Amino acid sequence: MVVSESVSFNFSMVSKIVGDKIKLINKKGKHITAHLELSRNTLLEQHMLLNLLFL
Repeated sequence: MVVSESVSFNFSMVSKIVGDKIKLINKKGKHITAHLELSRNTLLEQHMLLNLLFL
């Protein structure tokens, strides 16, 4: 899951998810203050992760 500690509410909720198959990718950036900005700024990472799922 792609998350950012800059979006504190979402990050606190996602941090509670536990599982062997769950990996959190913490994107840090001064321009990320809301979930919408995280989505916009991580398109490349999201596509890479989706491609890995299909391999």
